Amino acid sequence: MYNKQLLLLIAIFICMKSSLNEEIYRMKTMMGIVTESKVSLPMKISGEYTVPNSAPNKGDALHSFNRRRSDGFGGYMLSGNPPSKWSQYIKFNQGKSINQALQEVWNDGINPDITKLKIQVDSKTYTVKWSATIDESEDGNAYVGVSSVGSAGGGADSRAQGQIEGMKRWEPGAKDYTLVLDFKNPSGIYIRQFFYKFTKPKEYPSHDGGSFIKKKIKKNTDNDDSENDNNKIISSIETFFKDWKPGEYKLKDDKMWTYKLTDDKEWEAKTSTTDFVNLKSALSDDNYKTALEILKDATKV
Repeated sequence: MYNKQLLLLIAIFICMKSSLNEEIYRMKTMMGIVTESKVSLPMKISGEYTVPNSAPNKGDALHSFNRRRSDGFGGYMLSGNPPSKWSQYIKFNQGKSINQALQEVWNDGINPDITKLKIQVDSKTYTVKWSATIDESEDGNAYVGVSSVGSAGGGADSRAQGQIEGMKRWEPGAKDYTLVLDFKNPSGIYIRQFFYKFTKPKEYPSHDGGSFIKKKIKKNTDNDDSENDNNKIISSIETFFKDWKPGEYKLKDDKMWTYKLTDDKEWEAKTSTTDFVNLKSALSDDNYKTALEILKDATKV
């Protein structure tokens, strides 16, 4: 059975491998530790779609930002995964939709939110361009999805407003509906569209204590004294290993990682399927200090 210190070190090193996101979250949940995130925030995504000439009721298709029921056409900007029938008319510049991005952030242990949404409609070319900004939630809620309703043409305002309450029953378990954008097309075909973000606490509960990002050590150029103190602590711990012989080391019960002390007295780590990675370069100062403390118990192979 791994002890808590060993699990902590494994979790820290796993953070260097983006392909092991599920393991990072499992470790974080199990131990309540702070780890590094592979997601870079704020995340900006965008896309566009064009209504094909073959589509019936092109005005309605123009404001099908996600998909319409009649034939499944839409921009799929929320759910993603357009059917092959329409995929040639749809583009995701970063390869993902809004809801896919929100859930990606949640999967990385961060409470997500959509903080900005922009839409540009060209009624002449029947083209829609959109962009969104995904960031860490500031109210502690995990907003993992966006839904939308709207209408086009005369009377669009009242029709769109009349669909909002029904929309809030679409997603099973969805709560905390909050308006993101009340869109009105300024020219051409008149469109009124509402975009609401929501949480799904049973399926995607908020991460306790917020995300990792705010808890990471922030290097503040206005606080040189604090940074210097931190560097002194790291140097002091590194001095502990000055008389250790270079070579490979192991920790008791650790079958996953091999550690190496270089001739320059710097620590590296690898698994059986990876190359050695320099810990000082790969980890935050906080996690690097923790790793050094645990490596004091390592023994030479």
